[in-house]
Amino acid sequence: MVDPMPLRCEIFEMMREYVGANLAKKVTNVVDVLKLAAQVEDGREGLHLLIVDPHIPAGAKLY
Repeated sequence: MVDPMPLRCEIFEMMREYVGANLAKKVTNVVDVLKLAAQVEDGREGLHLLIVDPHIPAGAKLY
Protein backbone atom coordinates (compact mmCIF):
# COMPACT_ATOMS: atom_id res chain seq x y z
CA MET A 1 0.00 0.00 0.00
CA VAL A 2 1.56 3.24 -1.13
CA ASP A 3 -0.91 5.70 0.37
CA PRO A 4 -2.98 4.49 3.35
CA MET A 5 -5.07 7.69 3.55
CA PRO A 6 -8.03 6.41 1.47
CA LEU A 7 -8.14 3.29 3.66
CA ARG A 8 -7.93 5.42 6.82
CA CYS A 9 -10.83 7.58 5.61
CA GLU A 10 -12.97 4.55 4.82
CA ILE A 11 -12.27 2.92 8.20
CA PHE A 12 -12.96 6.24 9.93
CA GLU A 13 -16.38 6.50 8.26
CA MET A 14 -17.18 2.88 9.10
CA MET A 15 -16.30 3.31 12.79
CA ARG A 16 -17.62 6.86 13.26
CA GLU A 17 -21.06 5.94 14.59
CA TYR A 18 -19.77 3.17 16.88
CA VAL A 19 -16.72 4.74 18.53
CA GLY A 20 -17.04 7.71 20.83
CA ALA A 21 -13.57 8.60 22.03
CA ASN A 22 -10.14 8.49 20.40
CA LEU A 23 -11.52 7.52 17.00
CA ALA A 24 -8.47 8.75 15.07
CA LYS A 25 -6.13 6.69 17.27
CA LYS A 26 -8.28 3.59 16.88
CA VAL A 27 -8.30 4.02 13.10
CA THR A 28 -4.50 4.28 13.16
CA ASN A 29 -4.33 1.09 15.24
CA VAL A 30 -6.57 -0.79 12.78
CA VAL A 31 -4.45 0.32 9.81
CA ASP A 32 -1.25 -0.67 11.64
CA VAL A 33 -2.65 -4.13 12.42
CA LEU A 34 -3.67 -4.59 8.78
CA LYS A 35 -0.16 -3.62 7.67
CA LEU A 36 1.39 -6.17 10.03
CA ALA A 37 -1.02 -8.90 8.97
CA ALA A 38 -0.33 -8.23 5.30
CA GLN A 39 3.44 -8.73 5.53
CA VAL A 40 4.76 -11.05 2.85
CA GLU A 41 6.42 -14.25 4.07
CA ASP A 42 8.07 -16.75 1.77
CA GLY A 43 6.69 -14.92 -1.25
CA ARG A 44 3.09 -15.34 -0.10
CA GLU A 45 0.69 -12.75 1.18
CA GLY A 46 -0.08 -12.99 4.86
CA LEU A 47 -3.57 -11.54 4.74
CA HIS A 48 -6.64 -12.15 2.66
CA LEU A 49 -9.48 -9.68 2.99
CA LEU A 50 -13.10 -10.36 2.23
CA ILE A 51 -15.26 -7.37 1.44
CA VAL A 52 -18.87 -7.94 2.40
CA ASP A 53 -22.06 -5.99 1.96
CA PRO A 54 -22.08 -3.08 4.47
CA HIS A 55 -25.65 -3.99 5.41
CA ILE A 56 -24.49 -7.24 7.01
CA PRO A 57 -24.45 -6.62 10.77
CA ALA A 58 -21.12 -6.61 12.59
CA GLY A 59 -20.38 -10.00 14.11
CA ALA A 60 -22.57 -11.92 11.66
CA LYS A 61 -21.26 -15.37 10.78
CA LEU A 62 -20.26 -15.74 7.16
CA TYR A 63 -20.42 -19.25 5.73
